Amino acid sequence: MELNATQLLGSLRGEVLLKDRGARQNCTLQQPSIPRQVFLTTRDKDYMMHWERENLAKCERVNPGWTFHLFGDSEIHSYVKETFPELLGVWSYLKNTIEQKDLWSYLIVYDRGGLFIDTDIDCRRPMDELIDEGKTRGLIGVEKADQSYLQFAQWSFAFAPRHTIPLLTINKIRAQVEEIKAAGSSDKDAVFLTGPVVWTDAILEYMYTFGMGKKTIIEGHSFQPPRDHQVGDVRLLNVNAFAPMQPHSSATCNCSHPDIYLIHQWSGRWKNPQYRWYTADGKPPIGKTLPVNAMRGDWRPVCFTE
Repeated sequence: MELNATQLLGSLRGEVLLKDRGARQNCTLQQPSIPRQVFLTTRDKDYMMHWERENLAKCERVNPGWTFHLFGDSEIHSYVKETFPELLGVWSYLKNTIEQKDLWSYLIVYDRGGLFIDTDIDCRRPMDELIDEGKTRGLIGVEKADQSYLQFAQWSFAFAPRHTIPLLTINKIRAQVEEIKAAGSSDKDAVFLTGPVVWTDAILEYMYTFGMGKKTIIEGHSFQPPRDHQVGDVRLLNVNAFAPMQPHSSATCNCSHPDIYLIHQWSGRWKNPQYRWYTADGKPPIGKTLPVNAMRGDWRPVCFTE
């Protein structure tokens, strides 16, 4: 059974994931803030791409005082097996490591609290600047707010432990998998099963609980600069914070813009091997040409290395 946001606000673990854990907590501003720790995952820590190492080193420099935890594929499996054995049926159903990585990112941030980032992230400004200790227990970036469409960035987010939004996302994934199993088969894509679609649905459900709809966020992106919003204890960051360099939603294409906290480089495993310029639409920056035989991760525009 899938619980809605109102029910989850009243029970942040207990019946939702494992009945005999039993702890009930309220989602209030008196709860702990976002811990200064970062979670990342890569296929094999001993054989990381050079750009992954460079990104990790830069993010550590940009965020002094934060502890970074890097997991390999085998370690995320062990973590889920040991920490959430009640979800092993869901975990084993997921078709590939991308879907498993998605679920793991929600689980570990729900369980421990902190910031999740993909390894294809260029950190630009300290996350500490975004956290108000008495107010902020969640950070989410808008990926697209264009006309009637709203989607939130899934490559980076931060929460205090036991927050409703990652838990609501986990619950939605579990419910979908149970429905698919009952039906006997499904070709549902990771984007819908574990990715930005289910993630955005969970965030919208949380927003509705506080009386805010997607129209508010979309209208906030008709301004220059686009506006942030606070809903409950979550700060919804405008598109420039986590998803700049895109030709929509009033996003800046200036990689030195002061509103940028990180740049997504679009070189994750779920993309095809062809180099995509690290932009959402796959187009080269103005005045740039594609290097001969360029492959994902082999080269960066100046914007991503300065």
